[in-house]
Amino acid sequence: MAIAYRRDAVGPIRFPPTNHGEDIFFALAVQKNGWTIRYEPSIRITHCHERLDFERFWVRQVEAGKALFVTRKSLDRPGRILVRAPVLLFLYPHLWVVVARMLRQRMIIKAIVLFPWMVIGETARIIGFFRARTQTAAAAIEDHPRTT
Repeated sequence: MAIAYRRDAVGPIRFPPTNHGEDIFFALAVQKNGWTIRYEPSIRITHCHERLDFERFWVRQVEAGKALFVTRKSLDRPGRILVRAPVLLFLYPHLWVVVARMLRQRMIIKAIVLFPWMVIGETARIIGFFRARTQTAAAAIEDHPRTT
């Protein structure tokens, strides 16, 4: 997915200093200023990522999982239930959404070839989600220690 904004809609709004989920925060800020976000399915964009070795791929996916926790925790958006019931992540919901999209677009061979990598990526994102959740809980305990 790619996003284009009218210059006058953006105004002083800037992307927040984060590597993941910044598009969601940015779009919400634009909407808060009275603008409308539209989806145009006829526009096609080629999105290329750098080729990563396994270790860098894994690290990037874990970081994406951490960002997923932050965005789901801080935004009232679909998927927020994952913060309250993270066990649902083990159903791999995002994986099945991606596979379904690929199959609808008749990308059957590509879906089959990429499936192991998609499972590995989703697993790393789940780990990242739980790490961020644990770090957030630990920070909350440090900020509000129990008094006996």
